[in-house]
Amino acid sequence: GSLKALLVGCNYPGTKAALNGCVNDALGMRGMLTRHLGFKEQDITLMIDTDPATTKPTGKNIKSKLVELISGAQDGDVLLFHFSGHGTQIPSKDSDEADGLDEAIVPCDMNVICDDDLRALLSPLSSKPRVKFTMVADCCHSGTLLDHAQVAISGAKVPGGAGQAAGSAQATQSMLAALGAGGTKELPAELAAAAVNRSLPLPDLQALL
Repeated sequence: GSLKALLVGCNYPGTKAALNGCVNDALGMRGMLTRHLGFKEQDITLMIDTDPATTKPTGKNIKSKLVELISGAQDGDVLLFHFSGHGTQIPSKDSDEADGLDEAIVPCDMNVICDDDLRALLSPLSSKPRVKFTMVADCCHSGTLLDHAQVAISGAKVPGGAGQAAGSAQATQSMLAALGAGGTKELPAELAAAAVNRSLPLPDLQALL
């Protein structure tokens, strides 16, 4: 199988939330993968917010690239998603969190991607048991971003949530099309969470900008 990676580094230049090392983390990860672990440059997608030559790591773009990575995976492939940047917690819109908060990564446009979104994005892997997926999150609140691998990969936390239909090729293609179009109208209902734009609570957003 192939070795493929999506590497994201957000330094948030020009904001109060600016960081210094996250882009270097992504570049360092690329170097390690190519020099020591057999990955090819052409199979690595780099998204950083300090170089306009790369795709900007906005929430929409990260989700779209994740869909591409997963939908194109074949038996025996090894996939890696690496995110380095801010992590946060946002109020949960459902009852699946004991503390009422969802964990989330913070893209460069502050259009956060929460754990529920990640589960929906990764759900097609339930129909691809021979594909190995690893996520490395170098950010705050990263410990429960996937809320146990068996839940993230195999289905929803609660009955009736994102489930088997998410694994179909048709659903994945519809998801990619909707993300690319910047909307959710054509997105299958069971995957709608993955295309939802989510903002930080206003006081947090004001503090960061």
